[in-house]
Amino acid sequence: MIKKVKTYVKDATDSGVINDYFDDAIMQGSTAYNFNGVGVGGSYTAAPAWFIPFGSFPFSLGWYINLDVADAGFYSFSFSIDYATTTVEYIVELNLSESNAIDIQGCGATWLTWLTRQGGWSKFPFRGNTTFETDIPDAETYQTPQYITGISERRGVTDSEILTTGDIPQGAIPYLESLKQTTQAYIENTLQDGTVEYVPVLVEAGTFLKRNTRDKFFDVTVRITYATELTMQNG
Repeated sequence: MIKKVKTYVKDATDSGVINDYFDDAIMQGSTAYNFNGVGVGGSYTAAPAWFIPFGSFPFSLGWYINLDVADAGFYSFSFSIDYATTTVEYIVELNLSESNAIDIQGCGATWLTWLTRQGGWSKFPFRGNTTFETDIPDAETYQTPQYITGISERRGVTDSEILTTGDIPQGAIPYLESLKQTTQAYIENTLQDGTVEYVPVLVEAGTFLKRNTRDKFFDVTVRITYATELTMQNG
């Protein structure tokens, strides 16, 4: 399970430091702790020197971010915490934007996070219309002695969504192009307690469509399929 615990949105001109900690509720019942680096879901790179995890398990575990020397970009810092029966990956996000960066604030949007070809992570809000679909392949059938055909098994049933960005500037298109080559992508799903879990999805590269809506503005459509197959009752 992957959950987001903190998100910081800063401008690259901001200065100072961030000191923050894991809440006691997160640490309660934990048996082990590890800082993975930058990444989500198993693909990690070393954290920059300006991000420092600190604390001695299980006390006062947190992180230090030096904004004075931090490089502009989007970062997902990953921690793993073990409990008696499960391990949870907790993500701390930092969006440090240049003053002329694309505005990626998206209240009420569907957020996609994906691994880029260079090994970093990108994210973008799809603010436009969303179409929900279910992919149902052909089923295995059987025939009774009375020549009645029934379904014995149906596998590979998955939910899908067609996401649209709404109007975005032309400069955002190259940022989104890396979606077509990604090998890992997640939808951010906000839970009732305010934490965010990362749900793995597959991006169908052939469905990446861009439509000119007005001068130098586009609408991008992409189809994603949830990586977890739906459980179906067999006959």
